[in-house]
Amino acid sequence: MTDEARLYHARFPSVLGMDVTFGVNNEKRPLFRVSGKTTNNKNIPHFNAFIPSQQRFTFDWLIMDALPLLLNRNALKDTSIILTDQDAQLVGSLLTNLNMSANCIYGNARNRLCKWHKVSLSCALSAY
Repeated sequence: MTDEARLYHARFPSVLGMDVTFGVNNEKRPLFRVSGKTTNNKNIPHFNAFIPSQQRFTFDWLIMDALPLLLNRNALKDTSIILTDQDAQLVGSLLTNLNMSANCIYGNARNRLCKWHKVSLSCALSAY
């Protein structure tokens, strides 16, 4: 994470996107990416990390420990939407941690499916 990424997150905290990308390194480790959106709808990368696996504990650690330390903690409270794909482990971790009564890290943030995945899902369902 760069200082510039931390600054952009502080300026545009409303929307975060979380996703995992595959096949980008020699070890074939998943790459966890967090990005944001500006008021002009421009994507801004905030955070990249090669993760050991896509198991639930990995996402729990990223969401509750790593991101609050790396991103602007006050800006995280102003996050309203966290966009994800349909990864069950990521979404499960996110929903559990966002709904914890003691959790005020992410303010009133809600998880939503990103537009591309919504379209892909509806196209797949309409094919039946």
